[in-house]
Order: sequence, then C-alpha cells, then structure tokens
Amino acid sequence: MADFVTEELLRLLLSMAVGAGFAIVYDVFRIARRAVKHSYAAVSGEDIIFWLAAGVAAFFFFLFLDEGKLRLYTVFGIFAGIMLYRITLGRLLVPFFSKIIKKILKIATNLLKKVINWYNIKRKKHSDKQGVKKGGKIEKKRKASGTEAVK
Repeated sequence: MADFVTEELLRLLLSMAVGAGFAIVYDVFRIARRAVKHSYAAVSGEDIIFWLAAGVAAFFFFLFLDEGKLRLYTVFGIFAGIMLYRITLGRLLVPFFSKIIKKILKIATNLLKKVINWYNIKRKKHSDKQGVKKGGKIEKKRKASGTEAVK
C-alpha cells in the first residue's frame, strides 16, 4: 500500500513540474509582449500556438506517465504547478526579464541608429569626393543637351 501512495505522490509532483514548465514557456511569450508591442492578431496567434503545443505535450505526458489514463489528481497537479509557479517565481521573473530585454533593445536600437548615421555620412563623403551631383544622370543629360533643369 505504501508503494502505491508513493507512486501516486511522485506522479502528482511530476505533473506539478509539467504545469510549472507550461507556465515558464508561457512567461516567455509574456516577457516578449511586454518588451515589444504586439498586435491583437499576434497575441491571439501566439496563444493558439502555445495552447496547441501544451495540449500535445499534455497528451504525451499522460500517455507516458500512466499509459494514457487520465487521472484527476494529475490534471489537478498540472494546474497546481501552473498556479504555484505564477504566484511565486512568475511574479518576480516576468517584470525582471521584461526590463532587461527592454534595455537591451534600447541599446541595440541606439547602436543601430549610430551605425546607420555613420554609414550615411561615409557614403555622402565618398560621393562628394567623386563629384557626383544631386540629380544624377538625368540632370547631367539635360545640361549637356542645353535644357536647364527646373528647380
């Protein structure tokens, strides 16, 4: 009898770990949504993909855990794992990582803007050295044929 109870307790703990894993994966989506604005369609699409993947993962979990038998305490364990994670680590990790990713994106954006500005300045200096005038070939052809370009 004690072995049976121990086995069920291990199944319950394993199902709680699976639930916590689902919550962690969903928190990745939550962190991305906080860091970068998402449209309603993108959020809906992400949710559909997550729930389809979670459903398939839960199906295989039940299949391998107890030969596909659906036991109420394992379903409860998954939901308990989700809730336990959300009220403990989830409250801390989502805001923390959201702020870090926002800062990284801000630094990367500023760096990219500086690189683009540097490239535009270099390109302009290079074109000025070669004597290329604004207007390009069309303006040169008009001057060569005797018609002036209208400014």
